[in-house]
Amino acid sequence: MKNNVLLKQYIFLISLFLFIGCSGDSDTDEIMNGNQDTIGQPDSNIAPAFTLKDTNDSDISLSSYKGKVVVLFFFGNGCPSCRAVAPKIQNQIVNTFSSDDVVVLGLDQWDGNLAAVNNFKSVTKVTFPLLLNASSVAQEYQTSYDRLFIIDKDGNINFKGNNLASQNLSAVVGGINNLLQ
Repeated sequence: MKNNVLLKQYIFLISLFLFIGCSGDSDTDEIMNGNQDTIGQPDSNIAPAFTLKDTNDSDISLSSYKGKVVVLFFFGNGCPSCRAVAPKIQNQIVNTFSSDDVVVLGLDQWDGNLAAVNNFKSVTKVTFPLLLNASSVAQEYQTSYDRLFIIDKDGNINFKGNNLASQNLSAVVGGINNLLQ
């Protein structure tokens, strides 16, 4: 009998914790959990600015691409799924859209050294810039590796992937098409 009462109390406490944990602000939950977010309100979701070094030791700033649609590909230099999707990003975005309208930037959030990121570039055969030491940028964007973002021409986050990049690639291509119309 005593065990039955303890079991009921235990279940009640777990249920209470789950209820409290799930009853938070939905906007905060979406951002913290990396849920897909298609946003259309200007100035409410301005993409955090950044400047990072690329594999040629040049500074690349997000602000220099204002007026273009920018796709951010957060990757890990040794991540197998990132290596698998990178050529698809090259083919479906870089090779499809004009560089005057759309730019893809790869951000290595595993903070690999130059050799590791160059190896990623060599294996995947991508031509878009790969940026080094991007873990702090990933934190600002509240995301993980193997994720895609779309930044619109005004510098606002238009799409935030909540799945592996390969699962969001068609949505990103569609989103780019919508922004270019």
